[in-house]
Amino acid sequence: MKHIVISASTGEILADGILGQQVSEVEGNYYFERDCVALDTLVVKKNAYHCPIKKSDCDYYYIPDKNGKVQGREVAWIYETIANPLFDQITGKVGMYKRSSKDIVVQELTE
Repeated sequence: MKHIVISASTGEILADGILGQQVSEVEGNYYFERDCVALDTLVVKKNAYHCPIKKSDCDYYYIPDKNGKVQGREVAWIYETIANPLFDQITGKVGMYKRSSKDIVVQELTE
């Protein structure tokens, strides 16, 4: 069983779940159930991106700086609705990158 933990580079846990249970892997990214993600610690930009493949808009989530402003690249996203039925399994889920970056640390822990 793989336990997936995604943290801000400061150490604050942003997402935590078990792959195959609360976490899915789609298109090379992780998709978490909402209750596994600390969305209240992030800053949201509504309808930030339109995906031509999913034919839908998503909201981007960013780690805020000390003043509550957006910093760096998006760390998460949510498609509330998806027009392309091939992606129904990620509707309403929180997408996050699978690789660590300057903003996030991704850990895949085997239990």
